[in-house]
Amino acid sequence: MMVHVHISYRKLEELCEADGEYVLCRDYEDVVEIQPEEVEFDNLDIEDIVGEYFDDIVKIILRKYKHVLMKRING
Repeated sequence: MMVHVHISYRKLEELCEADGEYVLCRDYEDVVEIQPEEVEFDNLDIEDIVGEYFDDIVKIILRKYKHVLMKRING
């Protein structure tokens, strides 16, 4: 899964030091807040999620979306 993260120049200046022709940076570790609507999944991410939570997903589909599932099955 890939997540776009923006690190401000100010934060980079705190983490990095110039040493002649090289720039040395310490590791960056922080918590990034993101809203669910900002997350994008590719097909492999979705397959991994479904594989991990298959039983829970089936229960939700049968409880909340059974009529939609039946329409799709019956064509």
